[in-house]
Parts: sequence; C-alpha cells; structure tokens
Amino acid sequence: MPAPFYQFLKSTVLLTCLCSQWVSASPQSVEHQAHSRVGYHGMVVFTDGYSLYASHLPLYHAPHDYQIIYRLTFDDDETELSLTQYLDKNKRSDGQAVLTLLPEQFDLNRLVSREVLSLQTQFFKGHFERGGELWRLKAQDSVAVAYAEPLLVEPLRVHAAGEAADAPVDEASQNTAWYHTTLNPLSESLTNTQKHTDMFVHRIHIKPSFDAIVLAERCEQPVASVGDTLSLEAVWNAFSHCDNVRIVYADEQDFL
Repeated sequence: MPAPFYQFLKSTVLLTCLCSQWVSASPQSVEHQAHSRVGYHGMVVFTDGYSLYASHLPLYHAPHDYQIIYRLTFDDDETELSLTQYLDKNKRSDGQAVLTLLPEQFDLNRLVSREVLSLQTQFFKGHFERGGELWRLKAQDSVAVAYAEPLLVEPLRVHAAGEAADAPVDEASQNTAWYHTTLNPLSESLTNTQKHTDMFVHRIHIKPSFDAIVLAERCEQPVASVGDTLSLEAVWNAFSHCDNVRIVYADEQDFL
C-alpha cells in the first residue's frame, strides 16, 4: 500500500473515531441519560368488566414520578379471562380486589411517550411489595403483555426543594382534583341509549395525598371535596350522584 494513501486512511479512521466519541458525549445525549427512568415499575390491575387496565404505582421521586394508566391486551384469551375472574371473585369488604403486576426492567419514558410496547410481566395476587403472591399463569413466572393504549399520562407536580419538573406545567390539570377520561370498550356499537364508563383518577399532590381510581356511569364530575387524606366515605359521597360507582383502587401508604 502506498505510504501517502496509508497515511490518508489512518487519518480518516482517527477522525471518525473522534467524531463518534464527540457525538456520544454530546449535551443532548447526556441530558437524555440523566432523565432516564429505567427500573422496575409496579402497577395495579383493574377492570371495567370489558377490558383490563394497569395503573402505574407512582412515588414522589424519579424514576416513578408519573401517574400512568394503560389498557392491556394479551396473546391469548385464557390469561385475560383468568385475571378478570380473579378481580371479580376476590373483592374485599371495601369492594377492591388487589392484583398487581411487575414488568421486566424497562424505561418508563416509553410509556410517558405513549409508546405501545410488549413486556414480559409477572402478576401478583395482592401487592407485589406487601406480601403479594406470585401468580404463575400458565405455569410460567411471567407472560407477554401488550401495553396497548395510553389513557392517562400525567407527571406528579410535586418535587423536593431545588428540583424542577422536566415537563411543562398544565395549569388546567393543576387546578383539578381528578383526572377524567371515558372508557368505551364497545364504542363501535354504542348507541345513544347505551351507557359508557367514566374513569376518575385522583391527582396526587403534595403530602398528604392518596391514589384512587373510580369508575362510574352517567357521571361528569364529583360534587364534593374528598380532602387531602384518603376517606372511602368521602370518595363515595363525591360520586353519590353517579350510577354504578366502583372504587377499584385506593391507597395512601406511599403518600403520607
């Protein structure tokens, strides 16, 4: 190989390596890594009688500082039916059936971005961090679950001194106690006389606060304040004007 060409090739390779190192250490890349939410993100499972949903169990600190709810789908009807039947048949005296899931390690930012993804997921009868029992569905420790439709993605607007939210503040959502969305599992066949399900999710605020999910019919907004700490009676009263009210999840342990 002629010496001039060899020197040219050597210089080109060196320049390429230096450029690659510069790109990998760019401010944008460092910032993305700093905002990563990689971890194990537990969720509570509930049903409206038609579909299964998962609600991320948030905390006041990263990487868990988001309220997120997704509709779930499964590769087979048997798994979905087993989970739905468990929720129907294992309700406590307060009407709640506690079923949680724990996906494989992943970046929660994928759900924050409203991405549709499939994750190997474990299910627990009870709370997975509070003595829940691993459920070996189909004799497997985990099953494939599709996080198929985002219904709620909201950051907790509570931060320790000196910290700042990495998402813009929505003043409208800041001033409401409940997030509201409509579940339409039969939307393609609904008529004007058929009922849809309204879902209300309590917006977690500065301590003390609580997490709660209420399903109801013919309901627009709660009519009374529920206070800062969890009172099931207050939640029931707030939705007393609605039809078929169900408190499918309510917990305050992580927010006191």
